[in-house]
Amino acid sequence: MGKPRKLAAVVFLTLTMWVWAFLSLEKDTTLFGSIELSPAADPDYYVTFNDNKIHLSVKLTFRGSPKQIAYLEKRQRAADSDPTKERLDFYYDPAEYGQTETGTYRVDVMELARDSIKTRDIALTLIGCDPLFVDAHVQKLTLREVKVEVRDESGAEVQAESVEPARVMMYMRDGGPTEARVVLSAQQIENARTRPVRERPLIVIGPGDKKQYAAQTVLVRLPDAMPLEAQVFQTNPGRIGFIMPPELIGSYRVELIDDIKTINFRSTQEAKTLYQQQPYHLLIQVLNGDQNLEQTPPRTVIYNFPPEMVRKGLIRAPDPPSQVRLRLVPINPAPPPAP
Repeated sequence: MGKPRKLAAVVFLTLTMWVWAFLSLEKDTTLFGSIELSPAADPDYYVTFNDNKIHLSVKLTFRGSPKQIAYLEKRQRAADSDPTKERLDFYYDPAEYGQTETGTYRVDVMELARDSIKTRDIALTLIGCDPLFVDAHVQKLTLREVKVEVRDESGAEVQAESVEPARVMMYMRDGGPTEARVVLSAQQIENARTRPVRERPLIVIGPGDKKQYAAQTVLVRLPDAMPLEAQVFQTNPGRIGFIMPPELIGSYRVELIDDIKTINFRSTQEAKTLYQQQPYHLLIQVLNGDQNLEQTPPRTVIYNFPPEMVRKGLIRAPDPPSQVRLRLVPINPAPPPAP
């Protein structure tokens, strides 16, 4: 019996030494992370933590192998532009905790972080955090229809010619802003003077420029940088061009059913003069299959404006633009069948 006992003692001592050696190789590190509202949470929640913070900084202490600890520390020190940077951001979703009514709730930071996929992915043990608990102030937002205003990046209001739609549905805080806004860059403002620009309205609903975006976009058009005058002149059939499929060219001629020789538009006098010098004033698209129709449905004409004048916002087609119906007539019609 002596030998088995000695063997068991040796095994026990060996295991003890291995466990001690393993534990002696573990290392602790304390890093900073944050708690914030989950981006996957329903849009009708507004949440702040402790003293009205939307991002609450917390200290987290992890334990693990020195190699894994060093790897985590290196990733957290990486530049913000580095895709491998480790951000210890933990997300709070009121619905997951049954905290869906307006009120203040105590959140266990340790539980929140330990349950996170991020903690499991870094393969370290979370052994402490500071603070241990935070207060989550949950406010239910109300869905309302609000007016949309236009502003530049400095916050100054920009007078719009039109915003379509002019009102959108937004989740709003009681006592918060009463309008949604579209923020346009300098380039977007220049573009919006010649053609509509599409953007998504937003509201600022909390500290740190916390933004809430509308579900839909709007089209914004701004007035011209220079006032455009109403213009009109008469063109002639020789200055109306047709864009035809190659297989129809030479086989059919285009007959216009509607008179579109009177052209209305808005421009500066210089832009009008340059437009009148264009070889074709109007262009009309001809499609395959038109030869099989008695006449086409109304088709929008293309105003062949000088591109530079369009880019500068010095000429604009009427809204809505003119439309025309046409028919295709064979150039060499087939002879009638013999009697």
